[in-house]
Order: sequence, then C-alpha cells, then structure tokens
Amino acid sequence: FTKNNTAHGHFDHGSFTFFAGGAPLSLDPCVESYWENSLAWFRSSEAHSTVQFENRQVPMESRPECFDTNEIRDYCRVVIKNPSGCGFHRRHIVLIKPVCAVVIYDEITGFCGSTVFNLPVCSVESEIRENTVLSKGHFGVNLQTVVLLPENPKITMEKGTVAKGCIPSHTQEYIRVPSECGHLTALLPYDDRPHEVIPYKNGYSIDKKVYFEIPDLKEVKFC
Repeated sequence: FTKNNTAHGHFDHGSFTFFAGGAPLSLDPCVESYWENSLAWFRSSEAHSTVQFENRQVPMESRPECFDTNEIRDYCRVVIKNPSGCGFHRRHIVLIKPVCAVVIYDEITGFCGSTVFNLPVCSVESEIRENTVLSKGHFGVNLQTVVLLPENPKITMEKGTVAKGCIPSHTQEYIRVPSECGHLTALLPYDDRPHEVIPYKNGYSIDKKVYFEIPDLKEVKFC
C-alpha cells in the first residue's frame, strides 16, 4: 500500500500474500524477467490478489486508512480508486489469530457495475464445492477459500505462471469471483478436515470458536 504511484511498477495495489505453518498458500507470482514477453502477465492485476473494476488494471496508487492490532486479530484497511471513473474499493483485511484465518471484505462504493475478485493459490489441485474452494497445498498445508459474498457465487479457476523457485511448480491456480455487490471471502488453512463457516448472530462464526461481523471486522469476538 503506498501513495507513491511509481512503486515497483505492478498493478497490484491492495494485494497480499498468505503463509501458514511456514507454507505459502496465496503468493505473489514474482517476476521471471523484466526483459521478457511474460512481464505483462507478472505485472498484471489478474496475477495478484486484487479486485478489478470491470476487468481493468488496478491503479498504481492506494491510500492506507487504518492498521490496528491486538491479541485476537490484526486489521488493516486501504482505499483504491476506480481507475476509469466513479467509485472506490475499500479493502478490509483481518487476520483472526485463534484460528489462523484471513477474512477480506471488499467494499465497493459509488460504482454500479461488475468487479472481479482475484486470488492466486499455491496448490497442487483444487475442487470447487458451491461457495467453497478446497486447495491441496505443496507443503502439507491446504487452503479453504469460502466466498460469503456474493451469494451463490460463480467461481471459476484457471492456471497462471509463477516465477521459478517460488513453489515446486511453474504454475499456480487463480480463483476468480465476479460480483455486483462487493466481496466477502474467508481464507482458512487446514490439514485434513475443512473448517465450518456458518452464519452467527449478525455475522459468521468459524468452527464455533470466533465470529466476525460486517462491515466492522475490527470487532472479532469469541462465540
């Protein structure tokens, strides 16, 4: 996140990487070379964990609004402008420490149209089950991606190149979720058994241990 629009020249503002148990679960694809034809892909918003307005590249500028931490969660918030017109994307990210889960709320304001949520996944293979994607990891840690908004999501996946040496494969999977009402997504690492994410009070619970509400992700509570 930076106000400096030069940065490193990638259309990746608002993106993140996610590790659990020492294993990469969602990873920036890095760059093979700044002098190869593949550079356009490695710089693109589609290759990063971003939200795009009508499939346009994310602008190279964002405005951090908040960072806060306590013993239960870390929370940050950043604002990114629609690169081609009206509207803003406000990304809320919270790390819920007791269950090692990341929840991302992508709030879209002042814009009527479609946005796309992109998520690179460091996986051997993945399976889509309604609003959930179960991804087998390379290092014994798996990833469960739960799409809570939009309802009845139209999840698709595709393969994309990742720079050599990042993971044992030269490609990783990319989750795409279109929406016209913003995005709410939970990322949960697991070994053998996926987690239970269900409606609870005015929000959602994870394994009946902790719960969070939207839009105020700063208030993570115990069930």
